[in-house]
Amino acid sequence: MNQLWCIHIPGPDECHPAPCEAAAHHMAAKHNAAMAQYFELNPDQEGIGPLRESCWAKVIEWPWSAADHAESMDEFDYVAWGLDGGAA
Repeated sequence: MNQLWCIHIPGPDECHPAPCEAAAHHMAAKHNAAMAQYFELNPDQEGIGPLRESCWAKVIEWPWSAADHAESMDEFDYVAWGLDGGAA
């Protein structure tokens, strides 16, 4: 069986499925660039906000079943992740 991939964001403990490993790396880079911009534009003056590391996406193997991955991929938005048409 081919390996299934996702990005994991530890702070909210979210996993977002990816159609392939290359797409997962693209997704993580896109998410992390957005988070870097957010942290740059919104400095945490009081030190009460989330840590950057808790918002940083990492590419990991999908931790649940192939059926769960397939079901999650039914809602996958290629355009939102900058993957115009399904290929990384």
